Amino acid sequence: MKKLSHWLKTKFSRSNDDWTQMSSSIQKMAAKNNLHRRKNVRVLYPNSHYSAKLPQIIYNSKVEKAMDISLGGVCLLNDTNRFGLRLGEIISLSFRWFNEKDVDFKAVIVGHSYNKVHLQFKDLSTDIYVKLSINLKSGMVGRKIKRSLLNENEAIQSEYSELWVGLNNEKLIFFNADSLYAKLSYFGTTIDFFEDKKPQVFNKQGSSFNFTEIHLSDCLILLTNIPSPSDSIKKLICLLQNFNEHYRNVG
Repeated sequence: MKKLSHWLKTKFSRSNDDWTQMSSSIQKMAAKNNLHRRKNVRVLYPNSHYSAKLPQIIYNSKVEKAMDISLGGVCLLNDTNRFGLRLGEIISLSFRWFNEKDVDFKAVIVGHSYNKVHLQFKDLSTDIYVKLSINLKSGMVGRKIKRSLLNENEAIQSEYSELWVGLNNEKLIFFNADSLYAKLSYFGTTIDFFEDKKPQVFNKQGSSFNFTEIHLSDCLILLTNIPSPSDSIKKLICLLQNFNEHYRNVG
């Protein structure tokens, strides 16, 4: 019995140094495999699957349905299980930005969840990494926008029905007026939205500009990534998707 007890103790007990080394190894493995996901903020793709800023993902010459993307990787719809369960396999794909040539890249299959597959980017070029970081910015801003609740007196006296604010003074205002539906201020730009005509864009000095596919992309990405969106935000997204169909076919 004593021999058995000694064997069990030797087999399953570990010194503090052993556990420290094991913990360190796990941390290194997580860092090596880019598992610190909090550092890579996920930006949701608009449901329309169009964006001048978020790239389409091409696999085997077909456009895949991208769910979200970060600086570390991308999540794709895998409803037909075409990616299988090949964890750790490196596959070849391409980024396709609006009116630009495809850019090839490689990714590692790092996970599956229900009908999705999670890919980790492998050795992205500096240019592509910088391009992604710039183009994901509107989604990251949207994730930080919160609704500012109005008290009863403010709601009665105010000309707007909803107010949403961001960390860097971004504002999304929905109005009670019949003409102007909403106003979005971000990145030094203000955009007025209407239900029956094209949005109007203004800079800090008040000069007006055309509403382009870049504005459209920024707005759709930002609005899509606002947590717990109201019905007013969902309606605004629908209004913008009408312009989406136009810009999808440009060029």
